[in-house]
Amino acid sequence: MMGQTMSVAPPAMHDENGLLPVLDWHSLDSHSPLYPYFAHVYFGGADLFLSKADVTAFVGAFSDQVAYEGNEMDAFDVDAGFEALASESGRPGYVRLLTLIEELGLLVSD
Repeated sequence: MMGQTMSVAPPAMHDENGLLPVLDWHSLDSHSPLYPYFAHVYFGGADLFLSKADVTAFVGAFSDQVAYEGNEMDAFDVDAGFEALASESGRPGYVRLLTLIEELGLLVSD
């Protein structure tokens, strides 16, 4: 994956190939920074903890993919968002991948 500081978290939500209704991970180029994350979750991998650097890169790539798919996305303040999500993760300084995806999905509009 993107950073060296990720680790596996306990499952946060079960996904039956409905990873994110606003993005089609099958449309991702296999070289996309998002691809390994979405593939990991899609194929049943456990939730992951992401560092702030990983979250920053993920949010940028996510935003780019949303635009590529012809949708719009409200701004996500990485600093404030990271702090809020990290406080809920149970592991200070890290954010759960599935929680991040869920939050970003709420910002996407068709």
